[in-house]
Amino acid sequence: MNAQSHRRAEPTRDDARPAAGKWTTVSGATAVFFVLFLLIQTGVPLIRLWSPRPARFGWQMFSAIPERPRFTLVLRDGTTRPVNLGLYVGQSRGEVNLANALPGHLCRVVPDIVSVRITAPGWKQPRVYRCL
Repeated sequence: MNAQSHRRAEPTRDDARPAAGKWTTVSGATAVFFVLFLLIQTGVPLIRLWSPRPARFGWQMFSAIPERPRFTLVLRDGTTRPVNLGLYVGQSRGEVNLANALPGHLCRVVPDIVSVRITAPGWKQPRVYRCL
């Protein structure tokens, strides 16, 4: 017999793979990560569907347009005038609470303003933001 015929054959690339149906540590970790990722990506928005809209991280976050509050300016001479939101808010988004964010800005940029009256759906009475 030849000396070369007694040597073991070198493993081929196919021999280095695990047998079919067996999980390696890497493939198991990859599968767990993938399943957890899918659960989070679908589970969180699904749960948030029953939250008040627009719900952060919910599928309806940018599709639900809540009714915006109405703002009325009260001037020093006692007159009132409604606020055109388009002059102060470029792209109104549902998750921005305009009732908290806008009155202070209006007080800074509108001359002769004494207060801002805010009327929002669901409020029993209008709220008044007094300018300093």
